[in-house]
Amino acid sequence: MYKHLSINQNRTTRVAFDATLVKCPECHSRNISLDEKQGERFCEDCGFMVETSMLDYGAEWRSFGSEAGVDKNNSRVGSPTNYLIHDKGLSTEIDWANRDYAGKVIKNEMGKFHRMRRWQKRARGSRTKDRNLTQALTLIQAKSVHLDIPESLKSESAMLYRRALEKDLIRGRPINTVVAAIMFIINRKYYLPKTIDDYCIEFNLSKKELGRTYRNLRRKLRVKITPPPADMFVERYCGQLSLDRRVITATTQLIDICDEREMLDGKSPSGFTAACIYITSNIMGQNRTQRDISEVCNVTEVTIRNRYKQIARDLNMELDFEKVKPTSDVMDWIKR
Repeated sequence: MYKHLSINQNRTTRVAFDATLVKCPECHSRNISLDEKQGERFCEDCGFMVETSMLDYGAEWRSFGSEAGVDKNNSRVGSPTNYLIHDKGLSTEIDWANRDYAGKVIKNEMGKFHRMRRWQKRARGSRTKDRNLTQALTLIQAKSVHLDIPESLKSESAMLYRRALEKDLIRGRPINTVVAAIMFIINRKYYLPKTIDDYCIEFNLSKKELGRTYRNLRRKLRVKITPPPADMFVERYCGQLSLDRRVITATTQLIDICDEREMLDGKSPSGFTAACIYITSNIMGQNRTQRDISEVCNVTEVTIRNRYKQIARDLNMELDFEKVKPTSDVMDWIKR
């Protein structure tokens, strides 16, 4: 795409439109200024008009009410797109307030308005996909509150479910299972401190069923997920065990040392974190039993014993906690 641009209104040249242009094509100066009001970019050294008639893709702030012209009352034209609504919030809706535009209460024809609302609701979800999407998005919003999912990740879960619906990956699967798998994909992608057990309990599913759907959707939607860091559960588990900040810091340091020596490969983050918490809490005098930690971390006591014995063997640590005096610095103990 080419435009005819002028230099100081005296001569005309032809330059290619380039949004990433940072140097003047005429004098190669980087002293380029932007005039947002006129929609122009020009060189301050030679006066060359780099771009004219630029488009403003920002929000348009206007007011069409009686208070037009007052900046603080200006509002954006149109509402933003909301992916948590099946029609993205682009349709109209009959209000349930039973008032007209002026705010006056409508006393007559209440049955007529009730029928209009009912038929409008049916018309908005007339297709099977629309009804499916409505149920799924409602479920995403409800479960996100219980699982403490941020607002931005709720929208991304909704977008990922729309992609799965467009590719016809929902057919033959319960909505509850697909929503759980979609939300767990987002959980793994952004390293939220939630385990698959949390999702199984919240959605009342088995690990086998959720894991099968999760792997299938992740492969077909081509979502890249890297292995989660082992220290992502440290603060959550230590908080539930009433351990202070010193134990959290020491556990994170111990996990980093193990990660440097490639001791975490193929190990469950929850099990490895539980073993590290068991070691550091006992070294620092805030004793927690294997049973207490296993109940919080949702791993077996056998897993904790196997992991902490492996850590002690690979780091040459003598972990006889009954004969050890508590220390305030776990790093000194590791270096012994």
